[in-house]
Amino acid sequence: MYKKINVFLIGCFSILTIYTKIGYMLYIPLLFYYLIRNIKNIYIFTISGITSLILSFLNNIENIQKLLISILVPFLLLMIIMYLVIWILNKISKSYFVYLFIVIINIFMQFIYFKGIDELLPFLIYLGISCLLYLFLEKNLIDSISPNNNFYNNAYVSIIISVIAIVGAAQFKLFNINLGIIVGIYFSMYFGMNYKNIYSTLYALISTFILMFIYKELDALLILVISSFYISKFSYPIILTTLFSTMMIFIPTNFNQELLLSIMVVSIIFEVLKRFLIKDQLSDELVISKLYSQITSNITNEVLGFASFLDKFIMNFKDSNEYNKLIHNSIQTMMNNCCQQCSQFKECKSYFKSNLYIIFKQMLLKKENNNEEYLYFKKNCIKLNELTTLSNTLSKRFSLDSLSMHNSSLIVQLIGVSNSLRKYAIDIVSKKELDAKVIFEIKKDILNFGYDLTYIEVIKPFDDDYVIEIGIHKEEENEVINNLTKIINNVLKERVSVIFQKKDQDISYFKIVPEIKINIQYGFGTLSANNNNICGDNYIIKETCNGKFITAISDGMGSGFNAFKESNETLNLVSTVLEQNLEASTAIEILNTYYAIQEYLERYSTLDLLEINRHTKLAKFFKMGATTSYIIKHNGTINKIYNQNLPFGIEDYVDNKEYILEDNDLILMSSDGIFENLVGNEQLDEFIKKIRGNTPQKIVYEILQYTMNNKIKVKDDATLIALKVKTT
Repeated sequence: MYKKINVFLIGCFSILTIYTKIGYMLYIPLLFYYLIRNIKNIYIFTISGITSLILSFLNNIENIQKLLISILVPFLLLMIIMYLVIWILNKISKSYFVYLFIVIINIFMQFIYFKGIDELLPFLIYLGISCLLYLFLEKNLIDSISPNNNFYNNAYVSIIISVIAIVGAAQFKLFNINLGIIVGIYFSMYFGMNYKNIYSTLYALISTFILMFIYKELDALLILVISSFYISKFSYPIILTTLFSTMMIFIPTNFNQELLLSIMVVSIIFEVLKRFLIKDQLSDELVISKLYSQITSNITNEVLGFASFLDKFIMNFKDSNEYNKLIHNSIQTMMNNCCQQCSQFKECKSYFKSNLYIIFKQMLLKKENNNEEYLYFKKNCIKLNELTTLSNTLSKRFSLDSLSMHNSSLIVQLIGVSNSLRKYAIDIVSKKELDAKVIFEIKKDILNFGYDLTYIEVIKPFDDDYVIEIGIHKEEENEVINNLTKIINNVLKERVSVIFQKKDQDISYFKIVPEIKINIQYGFGTLSANNNNICGDNYIIKETCNGKFITAISDGMGSGFNAFKESNETLNLVSTVLEQNLEASTAIEILNTYYAIQEYLERYSTLDLLEINRHTKLAKFFKMGATTSYIIKHNGTINKIYNQNLPFGIEDYVDNKEYILEDNDLILMSSDGIFENLVGNEQLDEFIKKIRGNTPQKIVYEILQYTMNNKIKVKDDATLIALKVKTT
């Protein structure tokens, strides 16, 4: 009932109800209903109303001037008043003011049109009917999308509106045909094609009853007949209508011959206009089939995308698992036997960090390295002789210096790919998909609400992790968001968030995801070591399509361009694999497998990744050689998340820590140039507590300034990200 053609027809015939003894009592609430939905409907109602009223004068052409003054002028005055009233209602809360204006305008039009109130009691009854009519229309519209609703339905609104149009049309006859029957037959076609259910039959029965028993039009029985043609599953009801009308013309019956010809004309006009009037109706089976194909296609594309990701790097696979394990176990032996008992181990570890792993590997492989860090280690290590002896022993025992890194290269590649695909398959298959019928219900309810739905696509199909994109034609975004939220909440029986994305050529696009319970404010900043122009750290801050929030910091070995290149490569891989719609834990495991079969152990970079699920408030911290992160609660309590893993590819298992976030939580993530690099961490903790009330960007600035103004252990690149949690 919201297509422009239908609105025009309703405007044409509903205005004719003023010729009944109730005057404007039915027309005014109908006008309020349409204009509150869209003020632009006033143009359609004005044009259709003027057209209809002028045509109604043709039966009394000799008094046309009098009719113009007594009928057309009050109508135009009403339209001006309605425009002003709707403008006022849009500035204030509508609520009960609508009913107040309905009463005032009805009384005003009673005096303008009828020149006063003849009988008070009937007038009060009609006034009550007018208010109840608007209440019924508005309540059905709103409550039809409310949860646990079994009575209200938008179809009832359409039935009432069409009945008002029939009552108006029934006041006139054209060529001995009651126009109410023609309008009733038109709407029987509309209901039959649009609903094909009990509502179509209900409309046909009500309209037939009114025309037969109030207006004594027995020909109204044809409404039931034509309605049955259009409710049927026959693809071309116009053929049945034409055959029936033709048969009734040639067979002697009491039906009006001109009416039968008119029905054929109306059916032809309706067939021409059908694509503009009728919502795209597909059978449940066809809709579900299309949605299943769409979902299958999406999953297939994800698999292909991930396969391409693997293909991109498979040519570079080199190291064998056995070789890496031997290196790893040998390094652990060196650290346990020599370093753990060393009095300088704590300072050494703080200075060299994970570079110790690289230095020990070089000793095992008997590779001479003249870089500054390696030479500094050899000069200052008090356990160097013990380490050298042990590394030679281990190297000789396992033939590490002669073992080819390319042994079983093909097998290693297949194992690596197999592990990655297995993790990916488990991640995808373990997720429960949305029922396709649910998507069909969403589509149907949006159309029944009166929106012009131009686009719907399931981007992510999983039950607890879905993304549905919808396009609505020519509607106000905020109102659509409120109504779509109610509609989809009602269908899914859970709360969702509707997010406006963009507007393109009068079509507004929205994204539906599980309810977003928290928003994230963030700030970030970097400092380069030794005044380098290039910081060796890199970071990403991004929101995924399903509303999750990802932040990550990667610290390349050393500083300058080489460190920047390594950390940038790590984050590019992280970003690429996360785009495959994987869980962060699965993505990290896959990347760890990838690094484990690469010759990256001599060019490592750390990764500090945080995934925030804004639907469940769950934060997951993944640390591979990364520094400590802070969670500062609203009461000043500080929780620290410590690193327990070496960089990518060195350990088989990647651990993660989980926290449930609360309102006003502050999260701080940094590279190793800040928290663990400052002398006197206790003072830093107190400083953070003092500034936690600032904006995230201000907090980043203050901590970086604090780092620059206080004593540090080693000059290093520094990156800091601050996140503040806000509940919606």
